[in-house]
Parts: sequence; structure tokens; C-alpha cells
Amino acid sequence: TGDKLLNQPLSKIGGKGLFVKELDRALLEGDIDIAVHSLKDLPRETAQGTKLAAFYKRGNPFDRLVINPDKYPSLSKDLFAFFEDHKSLTIGTSSGRRALQLKVLKKDIRFENIRGNIHTRLQKMKDLDYDGIVLASAGMIRAGITDYPYYDFTEDWMVPAAGQGTLVLQCRNDFPEKLLSPLNDPHTAIESLAERKFIQEMDADCTSPIGAYAKIRDGEIELRVFKGEDSWEELLLYEDIPPQGFWKRTAPLEEKEKISIDLAKEVKEREHHE
Repeated sequence: TGDKLLNQPLSKIGGKGLFVKELDRALLEGDIDIAVHSLKDLPRETAQGTKLAAFYKRGNPFDRLVINPDKYPSLSKDLFAFFEDHKSLTIGTSSGRRALQLKVLKKDIRFENIRGNIHTRLQKMKDLDYDGIVLASAGMIRAGITDYPYYDFTEDWMVPAAGQGTLVLQCRNDFPEKLLSPLNDPHTAIESLAERKFIQEMDADCTSPIGAYAKIRDGEIELRVFKGEDSWEELLLYEDIPPQGFWKRTAPLEEKEKISIDLAKEVKEREHHE
């Protein structure tokens, strides 16, 4: 369904859940036993009667600014040099999370809505003469696309979507989960579930201007989050936007769920007071 309505932002037509409802139906009706998803595209709650049974080892979790090679056959050595060298860039993205964080990095960017699979977006970038588009690095890598110039963001520049870079296996509740356990990466599962817990506590979904990135380091879990204004489409019309919210917290690994709950509470309280 989602692939049939490419001329509107996902936030206007029901979110990325449009892409998974047919698979949910197939699972529940017994037509398939397992569905493979990009975790970042799943709604915050799985369909009743199903569960997330295994998390593949995470790929590159970050976002990538892909540059139009027809306009820029050679690139500046780093992203900020590119931003300095080129004014008033037009960037394609339908993500409020990506657009707002890019706007923080460069005020004079103009955004255009762009949807479709990776190859469709890359072709649209050329056909519509955009300077670049923002995609998930993992998608580019898994598709084997290497002939486009790009800059990869880090979590310091752009907090990724919850679950970005992770493939997850979904099955019915009655499916023997132990059959999938060899495919599960424990660290990826913990990090991904911490990110999803934050999204759930924020009552958000995968189209909200929210990012969450968890990382296990030295027996602790670090959680970085980004929360943009819900009216992000209006904000992008202005060169100067209000400061956006970035948070980072660290907790013992055994508090992997509590850190998400506490940080969501802190973000909500900050918004309430503002």
C-alpha cells in the first residue's frame, strides 16, 4: 500500500505501518511463518498475536547524505567544507527527523519531499536536479550501491531513527522462537529494544521527528535521543528555527529499560514546561 502512494509524505497517509500491514495479515492467517523487516520501519507496537523473535547483528546505523554526481563530480574533503562551499542546497527527504537535524547544521537548506525505494530516490535526485538526498547508510550498503559520492553522519551530527540499520524477524506467538535464536545478536537486541522503548514511551511512531540511538559500551548502555518540533514542516519554511532537543544519558546495562523510560519522562517534562 505504501509503495502505491508515492506523491504524499508518509505522515499524511498513515505512516510506515502501511508497508507492514499486509505482512502482518499473512503471518496471522498462516500464509507465512516469518517476516523480515527493517526495524526502523515498524510501528511502535507489533500486531497482536505476533512478536519480534530475532535481531540480526546491526549494520551501519547512521544516515547518509548522498550527493548528486551530475552536479558535483568531485567533493570537498568533509561535510562541513561542502556546506561552506555550496550555498542554498536543495535536499530530498520526507523525514522530519532528518530535515530538522540538517537544518541545525546548515540554515539555508531547502527540502523537497521524496519517496520510493533507494533506486527510485536516486533517480529522482538526478531527474529533479536536487543537490542530494538523505538515506540510511545500511540500505545503500546492503544494496551494494557504491557509485554515488556521499557523506556519512555520526550520532554527534544526526541521531538516527530507532532501530535503524537492524533487520528483525517477526513471527506469530505460537511459532517456536528457539528455531530463530541462532540468528539473534544479543547486543543488537538490547540496543534496539531500548530505542523502541523510548519511542513507545513518547507515544511516537516512525514518522515522528524523533531519533534514538543506544550503544553498549564497557558494561553500560548509552542512549542518545533527538526530539524535534511536531510542526516541523512549518518550521522548515524559515531559515532560523527554534533550538531542537538533544539528550544523552548513560546507565548500567541492567537498567536498559529504565533509561528509556526515564529519558522519555525527562523529554516530556521539558516540553511541558516550555
